[in-house]
Amino acid sequence: YIGYFRASRYAKFLLTKTNNIGSKPTHNMLIDIYYFDVQLRKLLFEYCKYVEIQLKTNISECVSLTTGDQCFYLDDENYTPSCSEKDANKRRKNIKFYNTKFFPNLKKQEKELRQNVHKYPELVQYRKGGEFNTQKIPCWIYFSYVEFGNICMIYKYLSLKYKKKILKYAHSKTKYSKQEVEQFITWIEAIKNLRNTCCHHNILVGKTSSIVLENSKDSVLISNTDLFSRLYALKKLLPKDKVNDLKKNVKQLLKKINNEQLEILPLDWEARFDIICEF
Repeated sequence: YIGYFRASRYAKFLLTKTNNIGSKPTHNMLIDIYYFDVQLRKLLFEYCKYVEIQLKTNISECVSLTTGDQCFYLDDENYTPSCSEKDANKRRKNIKFYNTKFFPNLKKQEKELRQNVHKYPELVQYRKGGEFNTQKIPCWIYFSYVEFGNICMIYKYLSLKYKKKILKYAHSKTKYSKQEVEQFITWIEAIKNLRNTCCHHNILVGKTSSIVLENSKDSVLISNTDLFSRLYALKKLLPKDKVNDLKKNVKQLLKKINNEQLEILPLDWEARFDIICEF
């Protein structure tokens, strides 16, 4: 049911905690940590999904209203290939990726949506004989078909003025800095990676992932690559009622496992979570 390789990941995690447990892990502990991880993935996926949908909505609404163009994502003028990087090597890499993969793939995916009758029969109106056969696919339709990673990449490559407008459109402040934009990019990247771990049924406990940049107002992260740093990113981007639900549900789930032994989250994670400032 689990597969040897996947089961061995959980065994390896438990073996790293042998000193905390005080003895070698048992077979029952392996089963318990596996089912805990299943429930944790289901729980966190729900909140990742909310962030994903909101990001798609905020980008499509904000930029299309600002530019007056429902197909803004296909306009090369709306992007900054260098991502405004100061480092010369990073600038070159960003520009190369933009020109060889990112932008060509955008146009290729949009064309496939319009032309692949068997895969996307529901888009018949954008083909020959349809009401919109002379038009490109609008952003809100395109965004509903592409992966979260594509959306994160679109935000990353958008011109800085649009990145700031999107944050202003979606969050509480009237002005956001370039540094906050850079932090935001690491948060959506972290949530994207968390979402992929959850939906592909991979081990979550003990997993490290992409770096999360902490806002200068906060000082709560022990590590910028651990699971708590993913909760940090979620709190930054979720509305208050969802944040309260997230904390309550994680706290309830942790009762099923010995967090003091396994250190799935920092022992004082609740206190740290509570002092994360609103974005």
